[in-house]
Amino acid sequence: MFSYPNYRFDAQAGIFISLNLKVMRSSEGVYLGRDCFYPFEPDDYLPYESVIGYFDSEEEAQAWLNQNGD
Repeated sequence: MFSYPNYRFDAQAGIFISLNLKVMRSSEGVYLGRDCFYPFEPDDYLPYESVIGYFDSEEEAQAWLNQNGD
């Protein structure tokens, strides 16, 4: 199996899920969440979950992440 140190493999879903929160954007706005990808498409990241949402800007979300960590 592949090794991706910042991701864990969910065997039931068949995807790698990010261990760390990231600043992400959707049509709803900017939020902190996790992404995922399928082993056969490791360069195609997909949103997995929204953990902390929504911020007024990417800078505000990044500042929160820098101050509070994962």
